[in-house]
Amino acid sequence: MLKHLEIALFIIFLLLNSVFSQYCFGQLFPLLVGGNQDDTKLNAIAFDSKRNIAIGGMTFDSSYSSSATSTTSVAIASLVDQTGVLKWQKGLIDYSSILTIAFNTDETKLIFQISSTLHIRFVILKKSDGSLSSSQRMTTTNMIFYDPTSISYVRLCNDVNGANGYAVKIQTTPIHKQLLFGGYLTDKSAEQDLSPLSGGVNLLKASVFNNYQNSYFIVDIKNINLAGKSYNKYVGALMAYHPGQSCVPFTYSNQYKTAIKVASMSLVDIDISHFYILTSSGSAISTNIISNNEILNNWCNNYQINIKSTSNLTIQYDLYTGQKDFDIKSFSSNPYCYDAKYTQTSSLIYMSNVTNMDGDLTLLDQQLPQYIQFIAGSNKLRVNTNSLLDVKEYTIKIDSILQQIPSETSFKYVLVKIKNPCLTATITPQQSDEQVIYRKQNGTQIYEFKPFIFSNTNCETVINLVDSITLASYDSTLISYNNLTNSYQIQTNTNVVTANTEKGVTLIGYYKHGDSNALQIQVKLRIQIYDCDTSSFIPSAYSDLIYKLNDPTVTINLGTWTKVQSYYDCGMYKLQVYQINQTSGSLIILPDFIIHDSTHNKITIQTSDSNNEGNYQIIVSGNLLNYPLAKNQSQFTLQV
Repeated sequence: MLKHLEIALFIIFLLLNSVFSQYCFGQLFPLLVGGNQDDTKLNAIAFDSKRNIAIGGMTFDSSYSSSATSTTSVAIASLVDQTGVLKWQKGLIDYSSILTIAFNTDETKLIFQISSTLHIRFVILKKSDGSLSSSQRMTTTNMIFYDPTSISYVRLCNDVNGANGYAVKIQTTPIHKQLLFGGYLTDKSAEQDLSPLSGGVNLLKASVFNNYQNSYFIVDIKNINLAGKSYNKYVGALMAYHPGQSCVPFTYSNQYKTAIKVASMSLVDIDISHFYILTSSGSAISTNIISNNEILNNWCNNYQINIKSTSNLTIQYDLYTGQKDFDIKSFSSNPYCYDAKYTQTSSLIYMSNVTNMDGDLTLLDQQLPQYIQFIAGSNKLRVNTNSLLDVKEYTIKIDSILQQIPSETSFKYVLVKIKNPCLTATITPQQSDEQVIYRKQNGTQIYEFKPFIFSNTNCETVINLVDSITLASYDSTLISYNNLTNSYQIQTNTNVVTANTEKGVTLIGYYKHGDSNALQIQVKLRIQIYDCDTSSFIPSAYSDLIYKLNDPTVTINLGTWTKVQSYYDCGMYKLQVYQINQTSGSLIILPDFIIHDSTHNKITIQTSDSNNEGNYQIIVSGNLLNYPLAKNQSQFTLQV
């Protein structure tokens, strides 16, 4: 069974959330409407999804409409746009008061429930300019059919099925719902108690609007001590709870108290039989509408919402790092408006290399260079350059206009320093100078330097090989090097060497665009190529020896002959022992009592034969097995 509700207020708010931010309005509240020479009282308020506020009530002020007298009221309606500016005011001459307001479903029209001496009527005005759209009369009572299955809509109709009616959209939110109910107005509590304003004669009316970010109410004012305002008659005012939108300061605790009292209500079932016909073909009467452009409120001499700049900023960009986006802190409003929009432009004011004759920087005021972009939509400054010509400092000015209040402007400066990071970058070698020894006719030998450590990998580096003495070109017939394929490898062709050879090369590393006064990193390599045919080695020295007949065997160890550097890759050597003919000087074989043990590299002597007495000149001769020309010898005298 459908249930219908009779409540104390025609528009009711079940909850009121605390408001911590606000919209950016083009003016401050209160907004006074309907005249101030005689009583003006407001009864209704509504709010659409684009933040337009509609208010309605009545005025007895003849300065507003000649049809109004001290005893005869004229219905008045006003629309305040999303910036807080009064868009239009209308007087409905044929009616005495506006009781309730609602936006239609597409929010292009406003539906006013109005009262005249004869009828309760619904008048529909265009939201755009307040002109008349249609007028329908409810002949018996102001009942509205409410469909609980579609909480966003009510329908003005006559039958239980809700046919032939006019759909009205009602605001909803996830937490609380603003519902338009049928019924008649009753006074459930003392209106004065609901007011957050000083001066007990002010009347906070039955309709109050609220959503997450806004809270507005209509009030009939006579005396506002805090603002120093007083009137002889009631003045209708649209007011905002948020201190940043209001010239009248009050606390959130008062707002909360107000919300609780406004939400008091009683619910009773209404018999569905009370609904009567209301269709689009219902009888209509002409509605005389006048416009009024008078702006009454002069409370707010200084607008309290203004644009707030952030501090100037310095950013540094290093060449060769590619595109970089730097966050530029956005402008804001004070008090904070969460929907504030800004029109931002940028210009180049100074460059560090452009000066006047007196040395001061020249004022440029020109477009940014193409390698610096200000992206207003995301508040970023984008820099992208690899050119040394761009290394300088740029002073950029960012101007901002608060779109909701174009008179509110501000600016800030961003100093962009484009640096050459290579000027301070470092290079660290991983090895000391070295030497390598190669044998002639031994093919291509490869040497790998340990890589340099560059502190900045974005800077262009140069690695090259030069002759250690001339610091110019190396001997390319002997050494091969390609810094494009492998900048740390050199190849030495030993097959082109005909004799002992020594070369020195130096591997150099530096930043191409680095500090020209900085030392280059150098690692030297000494290359020695030897010829085994001309190589030599140092024999061991042997002392002269006296041997007595019948003595035990004497052993002479021939030892290891000293290997010089050029000997390492020339192969093994062989030692041979001979006796020198003292007459002819030729080499002859050893006598039988002197034995050369080549396996154990020693000489043994033992004899008891007196025939062996005498002096013997012994020679130890050594030569390379593969290179017979490389030889040496050592001599000693044996006396038996």
